[in-house]
Parts: sequence; C-alpha cells; structure tokens
Amino acid sequence: MTFSLHPPQEAEQAVEIHRAGDPCPNCGFARLEYDGYFNLHCPICGFRTGARGACA
Repeated sequence: MTFSLHPPQEAEQAVEIHRAGDPCPNCGFARLEYDGYFNLHCPICGFRTGARGACA
C-alpha cells in the first residue's frame, strides 16, 4: 500500500473547476454566478455546480 499527499495526475484532470464569471459550460451564453449557498449557477439555463447546500 502506498500513501501520497498529492492526488494522482488522472484525478486532477478529471475534475472540472469552474469560477464565478466563467462562461457557462452548458449553454455558453451567460456567466456563472454564485447563489445564496455559494454554488455556481447559470442564470439562463440553470446549470449548477457544487453541493446542494452550505456548511453550517
């Protein structure tokens, strides 16, 4: 068994990272915005990223 503090290269490439202001990856028309739970969403098509709630 091996232990590593860094994820394997394949895992890093498998995760899509979206940021506020990025174009929507679904429709491409709007920019992603934060909702009230700090999830990114598209105001035009409704695309959402992240968990469905906030940490308390």
